[in-house]
Amino acid sequence: MAIGDGANDVNMITAAHVGIGIRGVEGQQAARASDYAIGEFKLLKKLLVHHGRESYRRNSNLVLFNFFKNTILVLPLFWIGFDMIFSGQRVYESWLYSLFNVFYSSCPIIVYALFDAEFPDDSLMKYPFLYLPGIQYKHFNKTRFTAWFCNAIVQSVIIGILSLYIMSASAVTESGRVLDMWSSGALILGLCVVISNFKVITFSHSHSFTSMFFIFGSIALYLLSVALVNFVSTSDLYHNFADIFSAPNFYFANIMILIATSFMDYGQERHGSTFLIYPVFIKFIFSDDSS
Repeated sequence: MAIGDGANDVNMITAAHVGIGIRGVEGQQAARASDYAIGEFKLLKKLLVHHGRESYRRNSNLVLFNFFKNTILVLPLFWIGFDMIFSGQRVYESWLYSLFNVFYSSCPIIVYALFDAEFPDDSLMKYPFLYLPGIQYKHFNKTRFTAWFCNAIVQSVIIGILSLYIMSASAVTESGRVLDMWSSGALILGLCVVISNFKVITFSHSHSFTSMFFIFGSIALYLLSVALVNFVSTSDLYHNFADIFSAPNFYFANIMILIATSFMDYGQERHGSTFLIYPVFIKFIFSDDSS
């Protein structure tokens, strides 16, 4: 990191990983060449301790989440491939599949990355030791990445195998017809949407109307999309909506799989390294008050 306030510091700022320029009487060259510009040197502490700490934490979870959601989306197809002798047969409805990263799982993580706050501003400024997890690589490291990735693999097994056998292998409609693989694909894709959005809730520290609106709105948008493609003759789910939502197995699979995966996400986040600082924080407050 480099800090400068004049034209002589421009080369140093541009060569650093993070350049901070101070707008001063010596001109705006440093500020224009920097990654971040501040008006006074005293604002540097807030930039590092508050904005730097929170941005690093949120961006770390954003990267991990993107790997997680795409893993649980793609790997179920691999597990199902064992049952299909790896014929290459697709399972997801192509229109819904193409919209997963664009509409169904994008907005909640964006809102999180912009507005989530683990501690109030004054707490971060009063207790600078809360900045330590970033320095010690607690938010993003090989161990945490591996834990998230392994969690996604296990969940993909649960989603793929259970959805296949609960729906297409045993679900029967009111007319006596056995549901096909497209029904399993709709269930798997729907579970990926719900689990991805619920995952954001588990690692978020602040929940607002905006965050909840986008989380549940993304899920509702997927259900609306399924209802719409039901009337598109070229869709793989053409006239399948009523059969899927009238099958008791559909609701049983959703409840069972969501409980299993949500408990895994909740346990992972509540026993993650991020939460190790809470006992230290509470102990520090009490010791500070007692003195």
